[in-house]
Amino acid sequence: MQMSQRVKMNSAVLCVTVWSAFVIDCASLRLDSNRMSPFIKQEPAFNHGCKAFPNKRIVMVTPNLEYWDMFRNWFHHAKAYMGENDQLVVVAQDEGVVTKLRSSSFVFMDLNGTLTFPTRSRARESSQKVIGPFGSPNFNDLTGRRPAQILYFLKLNCTVLYSDVDTVWLGDVFQDVAEAGSHDLYITDDTPNNALMEQWNFCTCFLYLQPSPSVLDFVQNWTSTVSDKTNDQYPFNMALKSDYATRQLVDFTVLPYRAFPPGYSSRRFWGTPGMHVLHANYMKGIEKKKKSMVKRRVWKP
Repeated sequence: MQMSQRVKMNSAVLCVTVWSAFVIDCASLRLDSNRMSPFIKQEPAFNHGCKAFPNKRIVMVTPNLEYWDMFRNWFHHAKAYMGENDQLVVVAQDEGVVTKLRSSSFVFMDLNGTLTFPTRSRARESSQKVIGPFGSPNFNDLTGRRPAQILYFLKLNCTVLYSDVDTVWLGDVFQDVAEAGSHDLYITDDTPNNALMEQWNFCTCFLYLQPSPSVLDFVQNWTSTVSDKTNDQYPFNMALKSDYATRQLVDFTVLPYRAFPPGYSSRRFWGTPGMHVLHANYMKGIEKKKKSMVKRRVWKP
């Protein structure tokens, strides 16, 4: 179900209206056609005026050392759907994963906020830091950094696709975003049985954000309300619900439930061609997450 259908525009109209607060040529916001296919496919719009990576959109993940293999498994599957205009940026969450990244070929941001383009070299591994289970202060602190890290790239005029790494991309998520139409924010439903209106609970596990004024303001509000007392999802929903109930400035849409089912609904959709993301959320502990992926034969770090 989509909660906002008030904006249905092509990219030219979108550039005139939603993006009017930016000094952006209409050519800067255009459809991405970099993934070649024998079939003509829709591609989601992104801002080619990204200051950090011109002519690219940011694909952002935020692993720590404990989730290094989980990140590698995510990348194994996701890279099939990323093209030449997609810039993966790994935002490190601890020194352990920084050490790993320094000996990798990934573009990453270290704990000081420095973007690094590493070359492969040998590096000493740091001790592993366990983030703790869902809802713990360590978990909340880790996820609480996410909105500020997304906001960093939005302020640089970059379109951002954020993804949790305890997911497996089974299909072309970019196609799903494109088919949802022109919006500033694309989100997924995290409620059981698609009970969206009864339980306002969107997942911050997959977000596609355009650097529009309303999204910048929204993410700033989201950033200012996170704390270690809760993860980032509750403040996200409260900020979005407040906007929806009042000003309705954020033009957002909800991606298809069957394509992005929450973890506890994945069994119902597993094996169907429309399921494009498997999410191992609602499983406490990384070993249980791995086990679920091994069972479905999608664990290939």
